[in-house]
Amino acid sequence: MLESGRSSFRDFFPTPDSRFPTPDSRLPIP
Repeated sequence: MLESGRSSFRDFFPTPDSRFPTPDSRLPIP
């Protein structure tokens, strides 16, 4: 479930995940 949502978010918004090697779970993206 979390993975699916994360994938969608990344596709829609360029999350800093690429810039920072930190898990989205720890980084709450608005």
